[in-house]
Amino acid sequence: MAKAASIGWTGLLKSTGFKVTAIPVVAALAVTGAIIYPGFETADVELNDGGVWVVNQSEGKIGHVNYQSRTIDGGVATPLANYDLVQHEENVLVRNLEQASLTTIDPSMVQFAGDNNLPANSSFSFGAAVVAVTDAEHGTVHASNLDQIADFKGEGAEPLIESKGEVAAVVGADDSIWAADMAAGTLSNFALDDEGAAELTLEIEVPELVGMKEPQLSAVGTIGVVFDAASGELITSEGDSASIENPANAKIQSPGPETQKVAIALDQSLATVSLSGKDINYEQLETAGTPIQPVRVGSCTYAAWQTSGEYLRFCDDPGNNQSTKIPEMSDGAELAFRVNRDVVVLNDVHSGQVWLANEGMEIVSNWSDLEPPAGEGEAKEEETKEITDAIELPNRTEENKKPIAEDDTYSVRPGRTTFVAGAL
Repeated sequence: MAKAASIGWTGLLKSTGFKVTAIPVVAALAVTGAIIYPGFETADVELNDGGVWVVNQSEGKIGHVNYQSRTIDGGVATPLANYDLVQHEENVLVRNLEQASLTTIDPSMVQFAGDNNLPANSSFSFGAAVVAVTDAEHGTVHASNLDQIADFKGEGAEPLIESKGEVAAVVGADDSIWAADMAAGTLSNFALDDEGAAELTLEIEVPELVGMKEPQLSAVGTIGVVFDAASGELITSEGDSASIENPANAKIQSPGPETQKVAIALDQSLATVSLSGKDINYEQLETAGTPIQPVRVGSCTYAAWQTSGEYLRFCDDPGNNQSTKIPEMSDGAELAFRVNRDVVVLNDVHSGQVWLANEGMEIVSNWSDLEPPAGEGEAKEEETKEITDAIELPNRTEENKKPIAEDDTYSVRPGRTTFVAGAL
């Protein structure tokens, strides 16, 4: 395989005459949390901007959705045509699918922060702080801690697994790596230490993997799950199995938190399968469509279907279930769920349209507000200072004078009692 091009996202922008441009709409992202008076014992409070990042490929933008204000309040611009992103808390990664590079975004500065090469034709999975890279051409799976991704070398590095056949890998919510060797019929689990060294924690033989034609790999808590969209066969790392009806075009859920079931989106239903394999529920839809990968957040599973425009939220508490048509979805929309912490939105990556999944599918699409400052060529980097009306000092044109004292109407004085008339 030819060596991956060394030019990264930042290099590509410079070489084509583009500049990575931060286009913030507001001075600062909203921070949720509480300020506690010092002196009392307090619990640790995690401060975060309460938002999620989304994509608008038609305008070459990546935007930050402020969930509280229901707006896209900042973003970065890029000329790339084929890219996508993943995120977990403050870690945001953008994959340049054309140049096989992985770029980080600094949410606090609303700008790109670093560029890292990946093997060409590879795929990657991201957990909380671990990245797994699957090189289909060489049949290898590598992994790295996110803070060491700059030192990642696909070629020559020791892989977690190496196969002469098809391989797949995902990173679970617990940052453990599940890797499947289809040719050998094995499913393995690895954990990385702080230095990035991998430890094999589990390896089981799964002969059924050898015959799978369309394998999909996921993780539910600490359990690995393999699903074949051709046969409908589902197998877990615990040795349990199930068979799904009408599996064509099916999508297994993305890796998610610990629960008793795994979700699989079918053409006209959402299947929830107990990890023991003993119970399968099919939540039917009115219209068949093309399913996208479902996500599990909290106690609910979220699913959506392209072409038909169906949306479904299926929860442990049936009172929170919702089934509706996606409002104002354009023809040819390419949908993807974006999740960060407990925030879930549906994103059309082509148009950038965003639907707030837990707010009645309210639409957020103020991309026109994210326009870079007018000007020719590359803007000069200047230090700026914002002054608001509340803190701006008055423009004094005359010399200050001492104030003139005047009698008050209440005659209130220290050291004596004064009665003040009032209405009841």
